[in-house]
Amino acid sequence: MSNRTKLALAKYGISSGIALMLIWIYCSSRNLSLQIPMERWRILCDAFTIPGLTYIMIGFLMMIANNGFFDMLSYACSKAVGVFLPGRGFVDDGEKYYEYVQRKRGKRVTGFGFLFVVGCVLMAFALLFMFLFYRLYNG
Repeated sequence: MSNRTKLALAKYGISSGIALMLIWIYCSSRNLSLQIPMERWRILCDAFTIPGLTYIMIGFLMMIANNGFFDMLSYACSKAVGVFLPGRGFVDDGEKYYEYVQRKRGKRVTGFGFLFVVGCVLMAFALLFMFLFYRLYNG
C-alpha cells in the first residue's frame, strides 16, 4: 500500500471516528433506545447533522483561509504582539505586508478535501433520517 493511500485512509478514518464518537455521545445523552420510532429518527437526524455541518464549515473556513482572507489580520496581530509584550517593545523586522503575503502563500495548507466528503456523507445520512421522520410524522 502506498503512502498516499495510507494517508488518505488515516484522514478519513480519524475524521469518521471522531464523527461517530460525536454521534454516539449525542444519541446516548438523549436515551435513543427508550424513544418512540419517530423520535429516534429525529434524534438520529440531529446527531448526524451536527458533525456533518461542522466538517463542512471547517472545510470552508480552511478554504477561505488558504485564499489569503485572513492574511491582513494575521499580519496586524503579528506586528501588534511585539507592542503588548512587556520588555520587548516594538521590533520592526523590516518585513512589509507584500513580503509577508508572499511568504505565507508558500505555506498554504493542502489536502483538506476529505472534510467536505465526510461532511457530505454525514449530511446524506441526516437527510435520510429526516425523510424517515417526516414519513412517520405524516404517515
